Amino acid sequence: FRIIYDDYLFAVLAVAGLILQFGLQALINMASTLSLIPTKGMTLPFISYGGSSMMATALTMGFVLALTRRRLETQKHTYDA
Repeated sequence: FRIIYDDYLFAVLAVAGLILQFGLQALINMASTLSLIPTKGMTLPFISYGGSSMMATALTMGFVLALTRRRLETQKHTYDA
């Protein structure tokens, strides 16, 4: 998880929020399956069949991948006159 050490605060917070959303959805689904909480009708990410849920999960993971890819360092060029 090299995103934790990134200087770009927006990327760190966005990835943390998206992963938290993904994890909570899975946790709620598993807890309702085990009858620990009342059923909520949430799908298990990438496993349960559902067109809009699958698209939303894929889009979320696409955002995570886009935010965590390596960015080239921009070099400052100084031109002497």
